Amino acid sequence: MFDSLFRKSQETKLKMNVSIKLASAIRYQGSNDIDDAIRDLLKLLDLYTIDKRWFEWAEIHNNLGVAYMYKLNGIISENIENGISHWRESLKFFSREDYPFQWGQIQTNIGGAYLQKGKSGDRSINLEKCIEHSNLALGVLKYESSPRDWGRAQNNLAVAYFYRITGNKSENIETSILHYELALKPRSFEAGPVEWAMSKSNLGGAYLARIKGEEAQNIEEAIKLLNESLQVRTRDDLPTYWAETQALLGTAYAKRIFGDRKNNLQVALKHYQQSLEVYDQERDQTRWSEVQENLALVHKDLSRYSYSIEDLDLAIAYLENSLQIYMREESLENWVSAKINSGDIYRSRFSYTKSESDLLNSEKNYQQAIEVISRDERPESWARAHGGLGETYLAKKDLTNAISNYKMALEVFSPNNFPKESFQTSEQLGNLYYFQNDYRSAREFFTIAHEAIESMRSEIQRESTKRELAGKNVEVYERLVYCCLLEGDVLAALEYVFAAKSRVFLDQLVSTRLDLSTTAANNSAFSIDIKRVYSLRHQIDRLLDLLINKKDDQNQQQQKEIRAEVMEEIFQLQKQEEELWSQLEQKYPLLTATQKAPTVSAKDAMNLAKELDATIIEYYQHAKGWCAFVITAQEVKVCPLDKMNDDFPDTMLRWINDLDIPAGRGKLSYKNLQQLYLILLAPLSLSDKVKQLILAPFGVLHLFPFAAALNADTNHYLSEDFALSFAPSSAALCISKKQLEVLDLAISKRPRESMLSVAYPGVVENDLYLPNVLPEAKAIAKYFPQVTALYEGDATPQNVIANASGKQLIHFGCHGSFDIEHPQQSGLVLSDGWLTVQRIVSELRLDETEIVTIGACLSGKLNIASGDELMGLTQSMLTAGAKAVVGSLWSVNDPATRALFESFYYHVAIGEAPVVAIQKAMQSVRKQPDWAHPYYWAAFSVNGLAYSKALERAVSLLPPVENKSMK
Repeated sequence: MFDSLFRKSQETKLKMNVSIKLASAIRYQGSNDIDDAIRDLLKLLDLYTIDKRWFEWAEIHNNLGVAYMYKLNGIISENIENGISHWRESLKFFSREDYPFQWGQIQTNIGGAYLQKGKSGDRSINLEKCIEHSNLALGVLKYESSPRDWGRAQNNLAVAYFYRITGNKSENIETSILHYELALKPRSFEAGPVEWAMSKSNLGGAYLARIKGEEAQNIEEAIKLLNESLQVRTRDDLPTYWAETQALLGTAYAKRIFGDRKNNLQVALKHYQQSLEVYDQERDQTRWSEVQENLALVHKDLSRYSYSIEDLDLAIAYLENSLQIYMREESLENWVSAKINSGDIYRSRFSYTKSESDLLNSEKNYQQAIEVISRDERPESWARAHGGLGETYLAKKDLTNAISNYKMALEVFSPNNFPKESFQTSEQLGNLYYFQNDYRSAREFFTIAHEAIESMRSEIQRESTKRELAGKNVEVYERLVYCCLLEGDVLAALEYVFAAKSRVFLDQLVSTRLDLSTTAANNSAFSIDIKRVYSLRHQIDRLLDLLINKKDDQNQQQQKEIRAEVMEEIFQLQKQEEELWSQLEQKYPLLTATQKAPTVSAKDAMNLAKELDATIIEYYQHAKGWCAFVITAQEVKVCPLDKMNDDFPDTMLRWINDLDIPAGRGKLSYKNLQQLYLILLAPLSLSDKVKQLILAPFGVLHLFPFAAALNADTNHYLSEDFALSFAPSSAALCISKKQLEVLDLAISKRPRESMLSVAYPGVVENDLYLPNVLPEAKAIAKYFPQVTALYEGDATPQNVIANASGKQLIHFGCHGSFDIEHPQQSGLVLSDGWLTVQRIVSELRLDETEIVTIGACLSGKLNIASGDELMGLTQSMLTAGAKAVVGSLWSVNDPATRALFESFYYHVAIGEAPVVAIQKAMQSVRKQPDWAHPYYWAAFSVNGLAYSKALERAVSLLPPVENKSMK
């Protein structure tokens, strides 16, 4: 009996010791006395036999498996094998049929073991085994009955898919994020804070690696999740976990796109250094070495700001620290990563030293990495090494080896799987072949770059990020189009032009915008944030009103000083407003979320030309000069514009600037208009049968007065011979036409009856007062039975926003202003504020609006960003949903404008298409002797879907127009 009591006492004591040590190991990711726990478990195993106490025997094997997983010393791979071996022993008793819960737990444990085993050995097979065992576990573990264990299995799957080699990398990470989110389901901050924080931190790491979605937003989401985990992972309570999250935050800030880049790198350094306050070189060798490697990468990036070799030398020193710990056999993945990064840093060092030894070191490190990995086992590292080696050979001017290695990298870096890397590598290959005059091969790789761009674009939501992307890929499309033209593939060249031009604008056209008022009503936080924007806007408007409408009762010097002070205050407030909008876009991504516009083919453009009974001219500047694609229902032909040189745009812009003075409207001014026709239109050899011409300019051509292009042979202006309209691109016109077809019954078949007429002439005592604005608005109104008039004090931005929806026609008579530095601050000057581009795009709803007319100076002015991305009043109205927009290119003459619009609206009212109405209005103004010069009539153009059989209406019986302003 004494032996029995002693045996039971010993058993209890051993169980207690094991329980404490296992709990400590699990909580702190390992424990120095885990060996004691294993020893005690083996002693317990001596007390049980599978024959007599088989349940306890199976449990001990299960616990031994757990203990070996947290064993810090010894050979890791052997510890894992021992753990798996003990679990398999326990499965001899815990069968799926008899003990499904225990069986599922052990399958989860084995899955986790294969995750650890995946760091060495046959990684791909081990990860697949983890997925297999975790899925087996989920076959019996249910969230409702065993949420904790169900969550562990989900977490295993999340980690396995994160590192998975087989399958699509991008999709694997998406699956990983899904399982991490599922793993969070049973883990709450209150009930299980440690596991909750672990899932938050792991999910943050997954967002850092995410390929889909917008990179900047993914990083912000990662930072948010990681900071949330620190609510639990404090340094005092969970130091190891705290250090792990600090290291992840370091990586997040090292990658961060929002904010100042140099500052983000400094924050990254701080987080990495904090992690090293916990990680010990001897105790936490792997984690310590990973941080050393990451510190190296940060100093490499900082060298771009310090312009100093010192940061690169620091980077090399940190990598040497990591490589002292990484053993090629035991930590192959980490060792390879450090070698590849060493190759990158030595090549960066060469840019300072120009030393051949740096390139040799770079090459050696890449080669060492390649020697120990295969494409099948570690494809991403293999591709990174070959891509880096390609860069190094390029620096050595060894083009043959550079091309060979780039091609190998592209075997892995596909446009869908690794779009960013695919773009960088294929662009480099395309350029190498392009400069060797091998245009066929160049086209092949530029095409891959295009596919990568499309893949990246499909994941981006924010307009600003899409604009940045467009700016970065301009050169690729210039060269790709040229390569296609050299091969005589005109249709492909045109389709790449569609891919290059105004893509952000196209996406805006098909996007559903966030309704600010509805969102503010349903979201108190958003309501507070948007009121801050409105408050800033009100301050800016008040100061702008002071500049424009103030009485000049001070002397000239006082006026100058006051104006300078006010302008500086406005500038600072505008800067604050832009920063606030940027913050809101990060906080509420749907504010600027854009969908991806459908692809438009050359055949689509030809069909559009047929439907509109028009010829479309698509201008473009490729790598070797200018050209125009002439698109008809029957064909697409390309016409070189050989006489277009770098000087002519400056000539035309000076012509526009000189219109303000009488000399600029003299006889000599007509010579430039003849040159405009000779350079950009004569080479097209347009048929006499063409009556309708749609121009899609490119770059600076958007600012040219095409309506006034003068044919020296016939002495006809272009707008005399053709009904002339404009579009950002023919692709935009195709998309607008499809949208119109959806709204056909709602818009096109109704008589033109409803109009919003907005007229704000300004302050009477001010020199800028517009005396013809109110008479013009009242004269126009008589043509339409349903007119909502917002005149003088009623013409506020808020009233316009409140009354615009549902109106077929909207007319603005007021001043306009264009800010080339801040195009979104450009706007229409109204009572009590400005209707800015920002507000038009975000708040106006013009889906049922057929025509918007902006009778304001400079309304057609625009900012032209790289990639032909346009931003101005005209484009903002089209983005808001208007089908056609009339705007001006220069400050117009007030009486002539009144005459033009009275004529224009008469023809609109009797059912004619906007493009015909503007043509006839120009003719009526031009007939007046004092207004014969294009300055008086050629500023206005119709943009968008200005002519279509769907927009034609039966002519009404209105009396002929009478323009008193002409008398």
